[in-house]
Amino acid sequence: MNASGPAHLCPPPNESSGFTLIEIVVVLVAIGIMSAVALVRLPDTLTMTTRSEVDTLRVHLQYAQLRALTRHALWGIAFSDDQTYWLYYVDDDGYTIPAILPGEAAMNAVNDPDGDPATINNRYLTVDLSRLDTTGLPAEVASGVPSAAVAKIEFNTNGSQGRTDREVWSSGSNAQRLFTIIAYTGVFTD
Repeated sequence: MNASGPAHLCPPPNESSGFTLIEIVVVLVAIGIMSAVALVRLPDTLTMTTRSEVDTLRVHLQYAQLRALTRHALWGIAFSDDQTYWLYYVDDDGYTIPAILPGEAAMNAVNDPDGDPATINNRYLTVDLSRLDTTGLPAEVASGVPSAAVAKIEFNTNGSQGRTDREVWSSGSNAQRLFTIIAYTGVFTD
């Protein structure tokens, strides 16, 4: 022990504590590279929202298909414009009856207190209606329901949407096929 105190408490005069400038620069460069890679890999939130709306449309169509199979009636989705659609079925007398989309009353559906059916408005997804069926469209069926459908996808009692594959496309400058409903079987494919 020397006169100034214990030797282990005082660093030798030639040794310095802390980081060198080179060590700090290397760590900052590494953090910058990792941040750049992480930002590039993050998906665009608009793309994720659009994909979510595509999935919602697909589930609603599958719901209409399931109802057609179990209720032995025509069920379908009618589009009022490229961002708004509603669920319906055709009763035994041939009348088009609106139906509530499952789970949508509490989410983004518009429900009138008088009991009118829900319609869905997609904010980010636009559907190319020129590729969908425009024959025998349902007319206005109740107050609050879109007055004129411009396109539809309808399922028969076998769950089929028809004799040809039905492709559902987005519209706009970078239009793409969202999914396909296979003829006769009604199977959905990406």
